[in-house]
Amino acid sequence: MNRRTALIIAGSAPLLAACLYDQYFDIEWDEEVLLHDGRVIVVHVKRMYERRGRRLRPYEDVTFRRNEFTFDAGDPVGLVKFSSRLGVGLIDQVNGNWYAVLFGQGPYGNYPEEMPDHWGQDFTVQEERLAKFERDRFVPITWDAAPPGALLNNNFVVGSMSVEQLSDFDEKKMTLGDKKRLRDAYPPGPGGGKISRPIRMQKPKEELK
Repeated sequence: MNRRTALIIAGSAPLLAACLYDQYFDIEWDEEVLLHDGRVIVVHVKRMYERRGRRLRPYEDVTFRRNEFTFDAGDPVGLVKFSSRLGVGLIDQVNGNWYAVLFGQGPYGNYPEEMPDHWGQDFTVQEERLAKFERDRFVPITWDAAPPGALLNNNFVVGSMSVEQLSDFDEKKMTLGDKKRLRDAYPPGPGGGKISRPIRMQKPKEELK
């Protein structure tokens, strides 16, 4: 490499660095969430991502890292902040108790604060897990402890939207009308937004005698 080439490379390095997007970034919005009893609460949603690879484009080669939800649970609980590296499809209050439905098999990687078994191992057929708010936090519970006839449908905007499409709501409010339009434009996958249940194997009657 001659001196001129070296000077060109050295001079272009700061310009190239200036073109790189930050490695980590957030997208956050206020989301209207419909509870099963018809009430609507507003949840502040923050999704954290990591840009990988060259980072020359804002939403190219992006990996999801963490969800964070903040909402007013009312008396006597007050403000709740809940985070997870799994996806969250529902937060709802049933018979005075708050529940959350998480989905996905992860998280993966060296994250000791939330290893893969952090939310329990009781999966539904669509890889959903259940948590209940107790004392000051959500903790995993089995689906056998779910309130009957409730927690049937996702109430968060879970679909096939890309990060770029979600970024349109950054620092904005996502209404129930917005969510309906998003679900119509980017429908959820198999199950159509419904929450499944585990398959419980039972012994044949002749084996129970």
